Amino acid sequence: MSNPQNSQTHSEYMLQTLFYIGRLINEGDYSQVISLGLTREQAQRIGTMSLEGLHELALSMRTHMLKIAFDAKILDTAFDIHQRRSQERQEALAMIKAGASFPVMSQLYGINKPEFVQLRRQLNLSAQDIGRYELPDMATQRLIWSTWLLNEVLDDKQRLLAVHQATHVKIRAIWALLNEWKSTGLTPEPIPLNETTTPRKVELKDSGNFQRQQH
Repeated sequence: MSNPQNSQTHSEYMLQTLFYIGRLINEGDYSQVISLGLTREQAQRIGTMSLEGLHELALSMRTHMLKIAFDAKILDTAFDIHQRRSQERQEALAMIKAGASFPVMSQLYGINKPEFVQLRRQLNLSAQDIGRYELPDMATQRLIWSTWLLNEVLDDKQRLLAVHQATHVKIRAIWALLNEWKSTGLTPEPIPLNETTTPRKVELKDSGNFQRQQH
């Protein structure tokens, strides 16, 4: 005897498939419908059926009527894209937690203002911490510049995080100094290499573990 629960699950699956076919028909996407193995006439018939008719059809469809197979290579590519986007999101959260302003995030990540505000809310950051900043003293500026040079193998996002971790200066202030030094061509005297920290890639914590930034 067949398991009643399995039969119900199968019927629900078939019904959702029929709904999907109906949406494709309404959108005029017959190429996708035909790729599922249906003829144009069968698809049109499904598209004109009532909700009750679709339910009855789903109940009458047998298990072997529909088969689904994943393309393993495409699925692996999708996994890679998902992982890359997740890592980029964690990095963006780390940047904002470290004091990156909207102009910094817009230039480096291309995010808009609503996205920036939403990410700050996710981190429970105060709305008061997005205004002006104080530039650090000259000794700290030397450390900022030296750490930036020391981490030249990293991309700009990772370098900013590395400088922040080494100096505890907020990224928006670091960014302002870097732009000023670039425009004027005047930079602080680097600290000798043996007095600075060995460069290493910044480790990103999972976004769920972020704690509220202290101000």
